[in-house]
Amino acid sequence: MELEHGAKVWMDGTLVDYGAAQVHILAHTLHYGVGVFEGIRAYPTPGGPAIFRLEEH
Repeated sequence: MELEHGAKVWMDGTLVDYGAAQVHILAHTLHYGVGVFEGIRAYPTPGGPAIFRLEEH
């Protein structure tokens, strides 16, 4: 995907120029992808698993 000149990206809670967006080479997310997934809790119940606030996710 090619971005047009002057494109902005969301990084650390603010919009920054595409060319200025940098991630540290030792960032955990870069190596393991943990920032890609959102955690959704599920709890065991007598009627089977109950997913916590699924609609809000």
